[in-house]
Amino acid sequence: MAPEENIVCRLRENPDNDRVFLEDDESDWKTVMWWNNKVSYIKSKNSHDNFVGDIEDGQVTHSILSLAVEGVQSEKCVEECSYYHDIDFIDNV
Repeated sequence: MAPEENIVCRLRENPDNDRVFLEDDESDWKTVMWWNNKVSYIKSKNSHDNFVGDIEDGQVTHSILSLAVEGVQSEKCVEECSYYHDIDFIDNV
């Protein structure tokens, strides 16, 4: 379980804005965690038995999500990430 002071979510690109994503495999998703002052991709996967909060290899922390996605997601996604109204909330735990 993630520490209660952190926010954890899974992100995936959806360039066609499809409501149904047929290729919905765990490898399509990346896990992001927010601390009180930073955000980064982490190694946690749904298939893990225990929460893994380690920062992904080659990643660093950033002050905002739009900086964190640079170099990880496509250029189109990075550009659209600055327009937060285009991000759809799908599910929660």
